Parts: sequence; C-alpha cells; structure tokens
Amino acid sequence: MKDIIQIIIESSSGFGPVQDAFTDKLILTEDSISYEYNPEIETRFNPKIKWSYKIDKPFFKAQYERIVGMISAVIEKQENEFCTDIGGIEFDIVYSDQTKFNYIYMVPGDRFKELFDEIEQLVPGTECTPAVLLTSRNHNGRYVNDLEAFMEYIHKEEMNNRSKNPERTPGWLRKIKEFVRSIHKEKDDRKL
Repeated sequence: MKDIIQIIIESSSGFGPVQDAFTDKLILTEDSISYEYNPEIETRFNPKIKWSYKIDKPFFKAQYERIVGMISAVIEKQENEFCTDIGGIEFDIVYSDQTKFNYIYMVPGDRFKELFDEIEQLVPGTECTPAVLLTSRNHNGRYVNDLEAFMEYIHKEEMNNRSKNPERTPGWLRKIKEFVRSIHKEKDDRKL
C-alpha cells in the first residue's frame, strides 16, 4: 500500500473586493508544517505571511497519521456544491511512489471541518490559523468576540450620553444595541 508523504492544501478567497483577495497554501509532512499566505494587494493590515516548522515529536507524527487516515474520505468525495462566489479548496496528495492525487473542491471549508480541526492542532501556537483551515466556527467565534467588544463600547457611549441627557438614548445607539442583541440571541439559539 502506498503511503501519503505530503499533503498540500491550497485555497483562494473567491469573489469579493480586490483588497480582500488572497491565495494560500499549507504543506504538511510527517515531520513538518509550512504555510504561505499571499494577498492580492499587500497592506500593513493584510501582509504576506510565510512560516515553516520542522518538528520531531511523537505527538506530531501521531497526529499526522490520524490526518492521513482521514484523507481517504476526502479523496472519495469528489463532489461540488453550486457555489459561484467562493474560492476552491485544492488538495494535492503526494504518495511514496511519487504519484499524486489532485482535486479542487468548490465547497465551503465546513465540508472538511473535522479534518481541518485535526490539522489546526499542528499549527504552532505562535501562528494564526491558516486561512485555508478556517470554518464557520472560526468566523463566528471571532465575530461574536468583536461584537462583545463593540457592545462594551456602545454601553460606555450610552452611559456618556445619559449623563449628558438622562431622558434619551440616541436612536442610532438603540438600533445598534437591538442588532447586537439579535446576533447574540441567534448565537444562543444555535447552541441549543
């Protein structure tokens, strides 16, 4: 039986503003992980990212073997959804006899959630989660945390306005608070 010696996962941003466009690539072997992120337009808020780690630890090798075991399910499901606004997720699998498997899946990252969660465990703690591995779990968590920080800011603004005019909360502030509460309610409903 052929062994998988290298897993390459590439993605792109899909349709959207050019300042948000990117391509990225994650390369995984039994003793290394590397990542490259290339924005279409590099800015200080959206810089190029490139890192590589060689790791000789039993945990890493065991996790790599677990990931290799999950790859067969990816290879078997060569299907696409009707998605026209997302970038593809490309899998390049290199075997010990140098043969390759290559397929571009036009699906959201959630289709590979379990696999991506396993791979994410190998990303060093000093690095951000690679864009190719992001799923709705990553986005929703970050979004809700940002909303909570924003809600705190809104509360301070409201207290500041009430000290000036205790009778009235500005309409714009009320609308924002209602929106944020609806997001939190939606998040809580998903937990149930």
